[in-house]
Amino acid sequence: MLTPKRRALLEALSAEEYTPVRGLAPAADRDKRQDSRGLEELAESGPVTLETDGRSKRPRLTHEHLVAESIL
Repeated sequence: MLTPKRRALLEALSAEEYTPVRGLAPAADRDKRQDSRGLEELAESGPVTLETDGRSKRPRLTHEHLVAESIL
C-alpha cells in the first residue's frame, strides 16, 4: 500500500541519490527506523531495491516513473 509516508520516501529517493538509508530521514522528515521499515515494505512490493553495502543498505528506485491506482 502506498501511504503518504511511503510516498514521501519515494519522492525523496527520486530527488537525490542517497548512499545509506539514514540519509533519507532528514529529506523525508522521518527517523531512520521508520525509513528502514517503509523501505523494506517498498522493496517487497517492487518500486525500491535495497543494496547491501557492509552494514548499511542503499535504497534505489527500480523505475524512473511510478503509476499508482486507487482501489476502493
